[in-house]
Amino acid sequence: MASLEKLGITNTVLIKTLMRGFDYYTGIVFEVYDNNPANRRSVFGGGRYDDLLSIFDGEKVPAFGFGAGDVIIRDILETYKLMPIYKPKTDLYICTLNKEYQEYANELAQKLRESGLNVGWT
Repeated sequence: MASLEKLGITNTVLIKTLMRGFDYYTGIVFEVYDNNPANRRSVFGGGRYDDLLSIFDGEKVPAFGFGAGDVIIRDILETYKLMPIYKPKTDLYICTLNKEYQEYANELAQKLRESGLNVGWT
């Protein structure tokens, strides 16, 4: 904690009872949260797992890693109004299920494009 404070990181909390849901961790574990109370889920978490790789090839290799959550990333982007607004480039999409209608669909797509619409079709 003192080392983090020397780096200017002062919003840390030590919880000695924190545990992650995997039994392969062999040392410190951590979770990182957004400071906004609207985002209550962990953004990412991980820790030390020196024995994990030995499960696969027998060799014990020191390791440390983490995983991030996709849902919380979306939540954070929405909370801070950083989520890009999706604007599809295609106005209309024509799908033909029968080959006999493909020529008609192509002609229709061309006419609609001439009127200013961005049209795709298959």
